[in-house]
Amino acid sequence: MTVVNKMLSKNFLKTFLGGFMVSLICFADHQASAQANSPDMKIISESIEAGVMETRFDLEVDGITVPAILWTPENAVGTRPLVMFGHGGSQHKRVSNILRMARDLVSNEHYAVLAIDGYGHGDRAPLPEDENSRPGENMTAESMAAITAVQQLSYVGDGPVGYWGVSMGTRFGVPLVAKDSRIKAAVLGLFGLFPEGRTVPVGWADDARSITVPLIFVFQRSDTLMTLQNGIDLFDAFGSAEKAMHINPGGHTAIPVSERETWKPFFVSHLGKARLTSE
Repeated sequence: MTVVNKMLSKNFLKTFLGGFMVSLICFADHQASAQANSPDMKIISESIEAGVMETRFDLEVDGITVPAILWTPENAVGTRPLVMFGHGGSQHKRVSNILRMARDLVSNEHYAVLAIDGYGHGDRAPLPEDENSRPGENMTAESMAAITAVQQLSYVGDGPVGYWGVSMGTRFGVPLVAKDSRIKAAVLGLFGLFPEGRTVPVGWADDARSITVPLIFVFQRSDTLMTLQNGIDLFDAFGSAEKAMHINPGGHTAIPVSERETWKPFFVSHLGKARLTSE
């Protein structure tokens, strides 16, 4: 090996190790921040892929363990908007569509993204067969507690919050959006207005009427789980002055790509842009 090659190898090694150490320090800083600023969060795992940090954590809420995931930009510093995702029935917090949208918001908009598992889903499945031993559903309190926990992190902060959730994500999202004043915009859909006490709890319709944030409501024309009129009734119930109902052809799970492409600009419009650092 020549002297020049030796020098190049040493410089390359020095640069590589320097970059590796910076990444390692930033990763450690994020871990320390999570542990110091949000003591209720029990970190299960952390990983980085293509500039996106994925933090899997558990949160204790009223004696119930709530499994959650937070996605943030690698090396993020300072406050940024947060979008919470609610998954559909039979799905979970890391289902492919949520993961895809989360990585897009984090990579391209420098947002933070949060998701938790619903009862009987993901890391909370299966539910006990004995219904008397099952925990009471309190997804609103759990979601609000998860938002509070991650907003204590220095690289998330108390910026504006958005909510996305269709189907079961709307079933549990409506009470959350109605009660949490931090949520400034929402994408809902694939759900309808039904007789209370059967499909939804008593007071659910009142929650829908009390929602006033800007929202997009999506529905599928050939949905076999509910009628178009169910969806229209729910859309009409929302109290938002700025709302739009998008009706697309196809069945319950056939939301077209063109529809999905409207969601990110909608959130950026109402939650604002974010920077990777506060500098």
